[in-house]
Amino acid sequence: MAENYEKKEITLAIDGMHCEHCAQTIEREVGRLNGVSKVYVILRDNAAQVVYDPNETSVDEIIKTISEAGFSAKEA
Repeated sequence: MAENYEKKEITLAIDGMHCEHCAQTIEREVGRLNGVSKVYVILRDNAAQVVYDPNETSVDEIIKTISEAGFSAKEA
């Protein structure tokens, strides 16, 4: 049985990160979302790369999750 999995990748600019703990918090929280298969936060660039299935979650939901974790994000 074939899975209906579509993969998209976005890069987000993130404000408010100060340390590796901040980056880990974002990776953990975004990684919990259904449909997210990879999250990689680059602290020195204040950015995150997210691979996700748009049938399961949205960019808005990813940004909302980052905001709820105490940071701000927008598409880069």
